[in-house]
Amino acid sequence: MSDVNPEGLERYMEETRPFGGGEENIAGYLGCTSKVAEKDHRDGWVFNECLNFIEGGVDEKRPLFLYLSFLKPHAGHNVPPGYEELYDIDKIHVGQQPQKEKVEPYMYPTTARC
Repeated sequence: MSDVNPEGLERYMEETRPFGGGEENIAGYLGCTSKVAEKDHRDGWVFNECLNFIEGGVDEKRPLFLYLSFLKPHAGHNVPPGYEELYDIDKIHVGQQPQKEKVEPYMYPTTARC
């Protein structure tokens, strides 16, 4: 992406810089609605490059295995514009967490030496 769309990558990096390394600080997990176009998000860029490749002509006589590695839904949760309208937050059911059993710690005897 840096070779083909350096300006888009810079816009994305500028927006996620406050999310910290790996986009995994509290701000990254809380997320935001992105001001960066979907095509300039890493996953959007990978998706569009894949479509361009396929639409550019694939030899139907040769097998094709295409593996795309997407980064999301991992932090930072900066959602491209338009995705919020796809869901009605009032209709999303949040399930209850199951009760956890209390498990007493148990030490296994070992002859291993550190």
